[in-house]
This record gives sequence, structure tokens and C-alpha cells, in this order.
Amino acid sequence: MPPALIELHYLPCVQYCTKLLWHPQLVLEDAENYQKGSYRNRCWIAATNGPLRLSIPLDRGKNEGQAIREVRINYRQDWQAQHWRSIQSAYGKSPFFEHYAVELAPLY
Repeated sequence: MPPALIELHYLPCVQYCTKLLWHPQLVLEDAENYQKGSYRNRCWIAATNGPLRLSIPLDRGKNEGQAIREVRINYRQDWQAQHWRSIQSAYGKSPFFEHYAVELAPLY
């Protein structure tokens, strides 16, 4: 089976992850242009009051047409703590979250 060429996603959905399992080799696309409104820097989680969009803020360069490898994350905002609180609030009481939290917490 040929390698799968995939685009970057922030916290991808289950369907995206199942596609990853079907291919023994993956190639991340780094020559594409950034697309506003895509899942490259945002995701949706199932919060108590309905779907909640989490978005990673980007530094100057969130223009469409800029190479994805040139886009930079804005770390001056405390988005990581906000995202982690939202994830804990949405999934903290779900089964097995404590097992996943151990792996996810260092990322935030």
C-alpha cells in the first residue's frame, strides 16, 4: 500500500484517526499553503452546552497563500491553559479520561 499524504490537523476527529490506522506509512504535507477556516489550527470538542471550537492563535502569517511551514503559533496568549481547562471540563468525568489526561497534560 502506498504512503498516505495527509494534512496537519489539531486534535483530529475520529474519522481522520481511523484513516491513519489503515496506512502503514504517513507523509505529512508541508508544502501546502495555509488555509483559513481549516482544521490545521482549530478543532471542535463536545462541551456541556454543545460543540465548542478551540482555536490556536497564529502569529502574523495567517494569510492564505503562505506556506504552512512558515505559519507560527502565537505563544504570547495563554491558549494552552484555556484549551486544557476546556478539555478537562468537557471530558474530565468520562471513562478513561484520567488515563488519557496523563499523556495530554504535558502538551498543554
